[in-house]
Amino acid sequence: MGGLKNRASGLSSENSKLNGKNETLNSKLQKSNNSYQLCLTEKENIGSKNKEIEKKIGKLGRGIASVKNRMRSHIGDIIAGKLKGADLNIKVDRKTGSIILLMGDGLLFKRNSAVLNRKAKHALRKIIPIYADALFKERWIEKNIQEIQIVGHSSPTYKQNYVDPKDRFTQAFSYNLDLSTRRSLEIVKFIFSNDFEEFPYSLDFRQKVGATGKGYSVPIQKARGVASVDQSSDEYDCGIYDCKQSRRVEIKFLLKDNEKAYKNLINLQKD
Repeated sequence: MGGLKNRASGLSSENSKLNGKNETLNSKLQKSNNSYQLCLTEKENIGSKNKEIEKKIGKLGRGIASVKNRMRSHIGDIIAGKLKGADLNIKVDRKTGSIILLMGDGLLFKRNSAVLNRKAKHALRKIIPIYADALFKERWIEKNIQEIQIVGHSSPTYKQNYVDPKDRFTQAFSYNLDLSTRRSLEIVKFIFSNDFEEFPYSLDFRQKVGATGKGYSVPIQKARGVASVDQSSDEYDCGIYDCKQSRRVEIKFLLKDNEKAYKNLINLQKD
């Protein structure tokens, strides 16, 4: 009997120890669950904060884009107003401030040539001083100009034949890329040659300007209802694209991605 009592007492003691360990484990488990819940709550809070930050960034980005668009329109209006009635074969995009010089009617270059003609030089002498004045006269505009680009474009043709701009025809592409690049370079070199009179902000213009060619990568499509080829002209067939409109030079500018400056402009507009 005494042995059984001792054994029962031992089992009871062991059971108490096990219960104690179980309580300890339950306590640790509860703490872990509490920590896990805290982590989940913190994660939700961080997620909410991230969403708020994303909203603020999106709002700021839209504000900056709006200010940049208004700045472009302001510059475009200045340029368009000063070039109005100039009797030049150009287009001014009031929304972007870009100038498009067309090749048709003998302006700029002859076909397959990168030599500026007299009519082109006359047009550039009128256009460039006005463009420079619009970009650099007002300090709040000048400090946000990143770059001025003079970009040459060609029609999608090669050896008097149409070339699909999406086709992999490396010889045609290389030829037109080289031609459009040489044309844009010729314009920049002429602007800063002895044949071009000094103009206000010419140094600012020179520090920002660059020349590049796009070949026929960005052709202009024909307006609806325009025939494929005008048989009465010497124009090539450019398929769905307009040969004359595609042969062009664009003068455009890029604005800086200056968040602080644009944020200040946004705040000024709110005041």
